[in-house]
Amino acid sequence: MPQAKFETATIISSELQTTLLPETKIGVRAGAIEQSEKTGFLRSVIDRLPMTVFWALVAQALISVTRILTTVTVGGRLAFLGSETQGSLGSQEQLGLYYGAFGVLTVLIALHEGFVTVPMTVFFPRQSKDNESKFSGHMLVASLCLIGVALCCVAIWILWQYQFGGGMTLALTVICFVIVLAPLQLLREFSRRWLLANLEVRPSALLEGLFSVTCLATLAGLFVLGKITAINAFIAIAVMNVVALVVWWRIYRKSFEFSRGGVKKQLGENFRYGRWAAAENCCSTITIFFCVWFLNRQLGLISGGVYSACFNVTMLANPFLLGVCSLLGARAAQEFTKGGWDSLIRTLLQYGTFIIVVLSGFSILLWVFGADLTSMMFGKKYQDWFVANSGGVNEITATLGLAIPCLGVSFVLSTALLAIGRPQDNFICALASLFVLILINWTWGPGLKVAAISYVSAMACNALLRIVCLSRAWMNREILVADTASTA
Repeated sequence: MPQAKFETATIISSELQTTLLPETKIGVRAGAIEQSEKTGFLRSVIDRLPMTVFWALVAQALISVTRILTTVTVGGRLAFLGSETQGSLGSQEQLGLYYGAFGVLTVLIALHEGFVTVPMTVFFPRQSKDNESKFSGHMLVASLCLIGVALCCVAIWILWQYQFGGGMTLALTVICFVIVLAPLQLLREFSRRWLLANLEVRPSALLEGLFSVTCLATLAGLFVLGKITAINAFIAIAVMNVVALVVWWRIYRKSFEFSRGGVKKQLGENFRYGRWAAAENCCSTITIFFCVWFLNRQLGLISGGVYSACFNVTMLANPFLLGVCSLLGARAAQEFTKGGWDSLIRTLLQYGTFIIVVLSGFSILLWVFGADLTSMMFGKKYQDWFVANSGGVNEITATLGLAIPCLGVSFVLSTALLAIGRPQDNFICALASLFVLILINWTWGPGLKVAAISYVSAMACNALLRIVCLSRAWMNREILVADTASTA
């Protein structure tokens, strides 16, 4: 899912693979990606999967599990373990607040990824051994500069909302609190991706385990005290980030050399390389969270929280999609470099068929059991909301599930467009799908069913447009090859 773009902890990003040689410092050799024609697909993937990818996926799994458990707890799923007089143990309203504010934080993470962490991962293998510490220092300064600019922009937006958007609402209060903590989260994202760029994949996974335990332990303490609220959930995340940054900096601080020379040049290179990735990430993130923001504002926090619960059930497809597409990104770039369009298309068909079949099965599962899964993950009170407001039927999870196969198509085609050097096409498709989503919500009015339909329509539009973009590139493949040769 689009959200996967902001959770990925693997060392193989699609953007990275557009610039890698068959064997690079990143540690993914050609032999780790190629597969014999005589072996089956599944067996080949298992046999060829390098241990670095395994550890990276372990780290990703820890991140995903921690976020899911946090969301479920804030939504009040574990309230039955406490007493009625214990205080706040989560609710639909708190989940609406949490997920809405988390969306704002994720927009900042998306921009940070596009302008800092992706360029860092791509440029790091090109550095000489003597220049690595200076480059790391430049990238850390770039991260701090982006954090400062981004927070200033968000502060202006908060002031605008305060002045013209209804004053200091509860949602705006939580967002303000999150923005204060945002630098910790963004610096932690930098530290995590810096470890992966340095091939410290196993230490990264082990540290993620420590940090996840810290976050969940803090959350458990808040639960015991009856203090499960959106703001306190972000406090738990902040505690985890502080631990992460202190441990990381104490271990690796000698790997950073700070100097004034070269920072401006590095900022320019980051912008030139990352502008399309940042723009697409931003559009994709807004596409994910717009419906939550819109429902929170138009119908109230409880409606936004119920929609968030249904949407998070569909996030269960993330680990599979991230795992397969992380390998596909590497293969797509390599196959296009080695065998051109024919080899790329064969790879897309092979992986794409596998992804679409599995995700279609998951979509069918949600269509049949989506309401039951939502109640199981978040509690009976979410089903009670549908009884009181929607005739007792939860159609939202099932409807959102229809977007999952489209998401699979979009991911597959995204890797292809990056492999042929067309990141701007990915941005255009993401921008168009965001426009479709906003148009449907504003035209039909606020409602959970409308929000779900708009998301499915946006994902279908995204997939269709990427098919068109890739088809157009294939029909003009001779021109693209000539352009590539002239710029080499």
